[in-house]
Amino acid sequence: MKKALTELKKALLLKYGDESLAFESYMKEVFEKYDDIWQISEAFYFYYDEERRKINKDKRQRQRVKSHDLHIATQFFTPKWLVEYITDNSLGRFLPDISKRFLDGEHFVCSKEVVTVFDPAVGTGNMLVYAYDLLQKHYLAKGFKAEDIPPLILDNLYGLDIDDRAVSVAKKLLLKKSGLKNFDFHIYSFEDIDNDLIEKAEKEGFVRLSEFLSKHRNLKQLGSIIKVYEELADDIELFMSRVQEKEKNILKALALLTKKYHVILLNPPYLSSSDYNEVLKSYIYAHYEKYKYDLFAVFIVKSLSMLEKGGFMGVVCPYNWMFIKSFYNLRKFIVDKKGIFNVLQLSNAAYNRAVVYLSAFVLSDIIPEKGSYIRLTSFKGKEQEQRALEAVKLPKRYKYNISQNIFKKTPLYNLIYWTNDNFIANFSHRKLGEFLEIRQGMATGDNKKFLRKIEDINPNDIAFEAESIEHFDSLGKKYALYNKGGKYRKWYGNVEHVIAFDKKSRKQLQSQGNRMPSRQYYFKECITWTLVSSKGHFGARYSKNSVFDVGGSCAFVKLGSPVSIYVFLGFLCSNTANLYLNALNPTLNAQVGDIKNLPFLVPDEKSQTEIEALVKENIDIAQRDWYNKSHKNDFGKMKANEERINEIFIKLYKLEKLLNKSVPDNLITLRRDNEE
Repeated sequence: MKKALTELKKALLLKYGDESLAFESYMKEVFEKYDDIWQISEAFYFYYDEERRKINKDKRQRQRVKSHDLHIATQFFTPKWLVEYITDNSLGRFLPDISKRFLDGEHFVCSKEVVTVFDPAVGTGNMLVYAYDLLQKHYLAKGFKAEDIPPLILDNLYGLDIDDRAVSVAKKLLLKKSGLKNFDFHIYSFEDIDNDLIEKAEKEGFVRLSEFLSKHRNLKQLGSIIKVYEELADDIELFMSRVQEKEKNILKALALLTKKYHVILLNPPYLSSSDYNEVLKSYIYAHYEKYKYDLFAVFIVKSLSMLEKGGFMGVVCPYNWMFIKSFYNLRKFIVDKKGIFNVLQLSNAAYNRAVVYLSAFVLSDIIPEKGSYIRLTSFKGKEQEQRALEAVKLPKRYKYNISQNIFKKTPLYNLIYWTNDNFIANFSHRKLGEFLEIRQGMATGDNKKFLRKIEDINPNDIAFEAESIEHFDSLGKKYALYNKGGKYRKWYGNVEHVIAFDKKSRKQLQSQGNRMPSRQYYFKECITWTLVSSKGHFGARYSKNSVFDVGGSCAFVKLGSPVSIYVFLGFLCSNTANLYLNALNPTLNAQVGDIKNLPFLVPDEKSQTEIEALVKENIDIAQRDWYNKSHKNDFGKMKANEERINEIFIKLYKLEKLLNKSVPDNLITLRRDNEE
């Protein structure tokens, strides 16, 4: 389908030589060729595929998204089953007289005769189309005549978007679904405000509205995140009768932002703050400071403010909001003030056109005794729909029913729902950051100039034993060992680079890159790791006599620590620490903040002695292995040592129900050249 549509677009552009005419002809053929509404919607998404790839390439080169590209950069096609999941569990709760595939929980009775449904980032209307399906079944079950139902439903569907083409398609799809020839929809695209409208409002005596319009000229960029205060609603309504049709649509769009809705359905735009243009950045930083790190977080907060009391909001968005530090304020707001009814956590395979890991969830101002959480991160995309459906119907090992209050016991309100009471209770102990000084290292700003592979440098020019900057200078060498992170490896290794570190080089490094932070820690004994972990596995290593890089963060033992560096290294290499790290941040990046927030329980003296001995032996084995001096059976010895370390920490943390001591062979980071 995608290939054929790509060829169609190319042919039409060649035929017409005009992009607007090509698009109109493209969608005309799509509507003629495909009867399925979801295929038509996906075809619209495909139309911008080439442009979207270019925008993503520009983003990787640190170029901010241009205003005229916002609608393309932030559009994602939402698979039908995810739309069904959030709609069944939001709108579906008000409709007890029909069956819903994914409804997971109780029905609720809406006090109103009709249920209003709003999508503030409506796109091509997928969510409203499925909402129409449910409402049609509902009204038929209540005995309404089929011919009376379409206008009754459509009059209570609302939508907004910054893309007028998408809005046009959404209206056509709803007409196709309803069978009507035309309808005066409550679905609008934003348009920028010109001086004529502002002046007209002032001239007509709507001074307050005129001032608002003059401050919000860039509607096309800001869209539904604009804060339109409820006291402006009457002014907008009165002024609307005094303007032309195009201006009236601008006011109608703003009017929707003053209302509240029983159900809000939302796949918000995903856009990192680093990609905001100046207009977007300025508005978000001024009005949504706590939620500024991604546009989807802003949309969630704004949309919740428009939810009717007792209403439900269904959202599809990246699941990083559930864990990472940037979204702490969003989590705290939701956990403290709102109710989490449903959460579906997916792997990226469920949404393979977007390089994100998705979640689908339902919120309300009603707080349930327990919410339903389904974790599908270990399943492939094609089977996730079926697994979700099974979990809704029957208890499954990957489904959890818990109170959201448990999240208040985690370091940053992390939504860790799949563990047990002992796992959460351990967060009440002291944090690892209280015992270790964790530092990020140097960014040279010019690695080609300063860094070399260790084998490319004469050993006589390298200060292998430097213990401080002063000691380095006294040795009269040019190069220092450079800890750059490297591949996944435990205990010791990845000693691959050196850095030009003589006084002349240091003078340059102090004025570029990140200007040599943490220099007082250079060459000191430490624990290091790689910023990017390996498929959820974390590997820490012993290091000394090195300068360190941002990709090879380091931890230094604080004075007065109750245990030695070896005990800390043993913990960080244990599956207990790995379990906590993956819970705090289930992404590929091992963030410094997550490591600081690991709960650390101090072992008794006997256990400390044993851990130290095991860790020192593992360091020695890994060091021999790194320098190709390994002994026979080193692999088996290290595996046994690691499993004993795991056993000690599992018992200490009381995690026997979640972990066992075993270590798969592929996680023993040694060569096996001498293993028979």
